[in-house]
Amino acid sequence: MNNCVGCFHRNEILLKKMFELHPEKMQWFADQEIGRGGKGTWRTGITYEAIKAHKLQFELFENDFTECDSGSCGI
Repeated sequence: MNNCVGCFHRNEILLKKMFELHPEKMQWFADQEIGRGGKGTWRTGITYEAIKAHKLQFELFENDFTECDSGSCGI
């Protein structure tokens, strides 16, 4: 896995998996959205709470996603 657990560049399915693997870290991202009173989200069109509540229809394996998808943060 790359180093940014809750990176908003990741797809929603992988972010849901991160909620399972790193619940405390991912909850921080969700709490930041809640703390803004609905005036800001990390992603357009969906909140991290909605991603957290989503029920996956299939299981992901950790090695399915080993690199950053965006390539824009430079880390």
